[in-house]
Amino acid sequence: MIQKGVILEWNKAAENISGYLSEEVIGSTDIWQRLYPDPAYYISILKTVNDIVKKNEVVEGFVTRIWTKNNEYRYIQWSSRNFISSDQDSGKTLSIGVDITDSVNAEEKLKELNYALEENINRQIEELDRAKTQLIQEGKNGCYWSTGSRCSS
Repeated sequence: MIQKGVILEWNKAAENISGYLSEEVIGSTDIWQRLYPDPAYYISILKTVNDIVKKNEVVEGFVTRIWTKNNEYRYIQWSSRNFISSDQDSGKTLSIGVDITDSVNAEEKLKELNYALEENINRQIEELDRAKTQLIQEGKNGCYWSTGSRCSS
């Protein structure tokens, strides 16, 4: 639960994913700079989140990349909902993050393997084209292949 950027609750799942204990996070706003240490990325995330809050949007599937206390990147898919108080003051936001790092990494690996496969297929096609061209050229030079005989130059 977040109110005006201040973390109000930080559960065990958040601790496990981020590496930060609830005591390090609750009541503070500096966690955001630790999770998003790249200033340009942090500003872009902050702008997106502020726009979402201003428009009172429900967020499903918003993905960010956080930097953990254990010095590794984790991809988090967020779902968030704003709770506006009765006096229409900026209320609280409930955000649930799911660690999708393994899925993102598997997708990247799949893309790499697909690229390597396409490269391999393209090389084989080029080799077949060269062989075909060579056979055609040998045929034009009066050299024909037949069962049991070889083409001599």
